[in-house]
Amino acid sequence: APVLDRTIELAGDGPAWLLTHRPLWSIGAGSDGQPAEWSTATFDANGFPARASVFDVVIAGHVHMAQLLLFSPTSQRPTQLVAGAGGTALDDMPS
Repeated sequence: APVLDRTIELAGDGPAWLLTHRPLWSIGAGSDGQPAEWSTATFDANGFPARASVFDVVIAGHVHMAQLLLFSPTSQRPTQLVAGAGGTALDDMPS
């Protein structure tokens, strides 16, 4: 996608933050009630979020549950903050 390619180009050598409505990753309850990773990004066909490693931090919304996702350095995923604070009942999340 041209917009995605240009965004990555502008990120350059960083530091760079990506601000987006949809998070690249999210954690929610799977059908069995256990934690499951959700990919809410629509860019997968374009090699993204695999190319997200150019960003130091991703800040997103969309999901109504606040989350801070920290990944191991070998995962190539940037830290992601989901600022989901709005208008929904609290989910029981397994720990």
